[in-house]
Amino acid sequence: MRHLKAHAYILLLVGQVIYSFSGVFARQSSLPPVTLCFYRMLFSLPLLLVPAKKALKVLDLHDFFLLLAGGFFMAIDFSLWTTALSHTTLVNANLLANLNILLIVPLSKLLFHEKTPKFFIYGGILAIVGAVILINCGNTSDGVRTLWGDFLALCSSVSYSIYFLFAYKARTRMDTTVVLFGNTLGSIPPLFFFMLFLDGVSFPRSSSALYSVFGIIVCSQIIGLGTLNYCMKRISANMLSLFLLTAPAASAITGWLFFSEQLTFGKVVGIFLLGSGILLAQK
Repeated sequence: MRHLKAHAYILLLVGQVIYSFSGVFARQSSLPPVTLCFYRMLFSLPLLLVPAKKALKVLDLHDFFLLLAGGFFMAIDFSLWTTALSHTTLVNANLLANLNILLIVPLSKLLFHEKTPKFFIYGGILAIVGAVILINCGNTSDGVRTLWGDFLALCSSVSYSIYFLFAYKARTRMDTTVVLFGNTLGSIPPLFFFMLFLDGVSFPRSSSALYSVFGIIVCSQIIGLGTLNYCMKRISANMLSLFLLTAPAASAITGWLFFSEQLTFGKVVGIFLLGSGILLAQK
């Protein structure tokens, strides 16, 4: 059992590292942010249908509700966070969006009756401090901070938490590919509406735009969310929510290894505190 958990943590970490590459493709894209999210979901749908097709036939109405509701809140999360970036600093948007652990932990205890490890609270605080240091050291742009932008980022965190809990519940009843397909399907209608309202209609006409979309599909939708959904049946919701704080650490290490970004002393301290917090939380 311990070997299987270690395998799941390693797989989740690899997934987070690969997920961090999606930011590179997003920066290279000429499409508006919500539009990019819409095409990410739309184009990934047929790819996810192939492995999920057979299992979809045995789902009942409750299963479909879990999947589509999860996708709906995923779409809200994407739209709120990308909109928040225009109204607050990148530091604040990243920090507030990563506070979903504060909602997932008490709700998972209430809904799923999960036990909290003895040192989880201490480890969680240490990991959050590490994430705060890492995010602040990793962003140099000042941006314009407004309470409205901070509020949108915070609402994004709440939306992600609700999506996570729906997906976590769905994984107790369905395979990874089915959950991925159902969440993706449920996110497309609201994303289309948000795209029309926020960005207008645009299409990925150039090869570079299509390259960005499919790069994000592979790194984020298939591998990033795929490994997360796979591990939902092997790691508790509490530990998963804490482990998701490794996203900024994965981005920092990826940037250092592949894109010549500086790994400053502050980033190293943040990564160390983050990793120490996760290890302590499991005691």
